[in-house]
Amino acid sequence: MTPPVRSNNQIKLLLPFKFFNLKGRVLSLPKDILNLDFAALRTFRLVYQKGSFTAAADELGMNASSVSYTIDRMRKAAGDPLFVRQGSRIVPTEQCQNILSHVEHILAEAEHLSGTDGFDPATATADIVVFSAAYANQVLWPFVIRRLRREAPGIKLSVIAGFQGAREPLLQGKVDFATTVGSIEISGVHVLENFLPDDHLCMMDPAHPMATKKVLTVEDYVSFGHIRFEPTPGWLQAPIRYAEEQGYKPKRIIGSSNAQDLPFFVEGTDLFAVLPSRLTKHWQDRLALVPFDFPTPIIGKLFWTEATQRSPVKSWLHALVLEEAEKLSA
Repeated sequence: MTPPVRSNNQIKLLLPFKFFNLKGRVLSLPKDILNLDFAALRTFRLVYQKGSFTAAADELGMNASSVSYTIDRMRKAAGDPLFVRQGSRIVPTEQCQNILSHVEHILAEAEHLSGTDGFDPATATADIVVFSAAYANQVLWPFVIRRLRREAPGIKLSVIAGFQGAREPLLQGKVDFATTVGSIEISGVHVLENFLPDDHLCMMDPAHPMATKKVLTVEDYVSFGHIRFEPTPGWLQAPIRYAEEQGYKPKRIIGSSNAQDLPFFVEGTDLFAVLPSRLTKHWQDRLALVPFDFPTPIIGKLFWTEATQRSPVKSWLHALVLEEAEKLSA
């Protein structure tokens, strides 16, 4: 992307005057927006992130009327209300979300150009927010945190536990990285597919009839009841999904939204439970762990924003995360 040129406290954005929304419809980018300065764009982004004029004003050290004036300028330039009130909240319009994706690119480029010199992890300071499923919380982030304490002690990390639901926090700039499943198709959000690949193992009590088998066939697997990990309605773990695709109907006996409960629930029963192999190692002395003779992949994804990619400290952390993930997969 060609960097913005600053002139007379205004930005001249060298971008096309049209763009596409997620449904593929062409939306116009009004030329009047090109007359806004960086401060106005930062204010617009902060109002979006905070969902409140007052909260944005507090963070900027401004009064709410100044923020309202800036957003009114944005509204006139865009020919769109941008934010509409629903009860006590303000909600962004579709045009607002599309404009924001370009504003993120512009501000990320500017912040990158102003912050690339002299970056040193040992003296860097930053507050970084991660949205992460339990799997990555247990197998990846502990190693990342140890590296951070050694190499970049000034970086503070906040981890938000969640299986899905990272889309809005990423879009609002409240999250820098997300390790989760599913698709997040937003302009300005990058994705690494097949992140932390793993396979599932079947857990059972050592006295279970299948505990001495070297591998489980799909027929073995569906012959006993299951304790299922159900983080969200309709979610199926890979072995269950495979069995159903083959025409079998695995017997669900118990469901839990917390994967860490499954080993406790399966102990002392005739039930099966399934977890990724890296999560089962803590139970190898108490439970029987048996692989499958059919594919049972766990497929995670790593998401990060354009602003994250353009930030020296966050892009450094991104590289560190990839290094630790590669070590786990080796």
